[in-house]
Amino acid sequence: MPGILFYIIKHRPETILAVNNSTQLTEYLALPLCKVLKIRFVWWTHAYDHGRMNLPKLFKENKRKYVLFFLNHSDSVITFSNKGRDYLISMGIYSDKIFTAPNTLDTTRLIAQRKYLENKLTKSEIFKELNLNLNDKIILYSGQLKQR
Repeated sequence: MPGILFYIIKHRPETILAVNNSTQLTEYLALPLCKVLKIRFVWWTHAYDHGRMNLPKLFKENKRKYVLFFLNHSDSVITFSNKGRDYLISMGIYSDKIFTAPNTLDTTRLIAQRKYLENKLTKSEIFKELNLNLNDKIILYSGQLKQR
């Protein structure tokens, strides 16, 4: 998305929020541009690689170093979890610039609620409570569930 760099120059937004995707150079070019133009730059990130890279160790290490360099030179970093925040702090990112904005379900609470309901109500009682028939189809969408 190189057009985004021209957009930043032309419109001078107050803040840029960029997803930290180390495979796209646009974000990495936008950060120094924002520094020159005095525009706040915020990364939004998982904060760590999910181990999906089948790259040589040396390449992985260099990639990690440049990602951390750019994260450290932003104005702020927003992570999806406290685990990501802790990882970034352990990697030397300044803790006062890291904020956590969870974007996942609180599965601990959901599991506890399920156990409570299973002990209190049968499936037919739950369906009755929700005004559903036992043979009704239920569609539940979740963007992604991942065990950590």
